[in-house]
Amino acid sequence: MKYYLLGSNLNYKSCYLENASSLKFKKQYYNGELLDDSVVINVSVNSEVRNKYLPLKNIMHFWGCGDSFAVDEKVKKLLEKYYAEYFDFKEIEVMDSELDNNFYLLFFRKFTEGFDEEKSVLNFDSRDSYVVSEDAVLYSVFKFNYPKSLTFADETFKKFVEDNHIEGWTFREAFEI
Repeated sequence: MKYYLLGSNLNYKSCYLENASSLKFKKQYYNGELLDDSVVINVSVNSEVRNKYLPLKNIMHFWGCGDSFAVDEKVKKLLEKYYAEYFDFKEIEVMDSELDNNFYLLFFRKFTEGFDEEKSVLNFDSRDSYVVSEDAVLYSVFKFNYPKSLTFADETFKKFVEDNHIEGWTFREAFEI
């Protein structure tokens, strides 16, 4: 089974966190439980000129929080139907845009051990090398307990995204088990 590093397409609109409490909320998320459901997450999508004219797609990433994604209503419904045990959602409030649909902060519920940080080589380019231990329990979409900033998806999830015409995510081959 092939696994891919899940990323976002930088040629599409992205989000900017507008309030410190939203970042605090993100850090309070632990192991599939939303610990503080009352915090409103305020974001901007037009706060930078370079972002203002980019097209909006189903998936947005958060500038400054590379491991965070926002999904639109269509994607939220699809993920709730087919991958409910994998994700939680928190509605975000967009401060400066006339969006015609809602967006939700996407939380990943599946974490696993098994990333070999001594043998893996991580760069800021496409030549990364990920080494996974043989006893790692891998899911269709998951993060390693360390490093939590990386999200991986298998071929099944990649096909699901492609078959449902979900735009905004990128898949870069990472490893094969």
